[in-house]
Amino acid sequence: MVKDDKEYLEIKEDIERFREEKAQEIIGACCAKHGIIEAYQIKGNERVMNELIVELIEKSGMSYRTIARLLEISYNTVREAGRNKH
Repeated sequence: MVKDDKEYLEIKEDIERFREEKAQEIIGACCAKHGIIEAYQIKGNERVMNELIVELIEKSGMSYRTIARLLEISYNTVREAGRNKH
């Protein structure tokens, strides 16, 4: 592997790690705001889930697919929330 390629991969990993940390902060803040203690409580509340998805889309820099994977929901759910965010 060429040095430039290795540096690129390290930077890419740093960016992904930063985005994931930011996403965890957003999820924690959303849970605190709504008094949610367990993750399953978010999935049971469509309004809170949509609010969380929109906030992650706007603030985390993550792709829809990454958000779906993080929240263990379908890509279509994320996409639909993204369409209806305004």
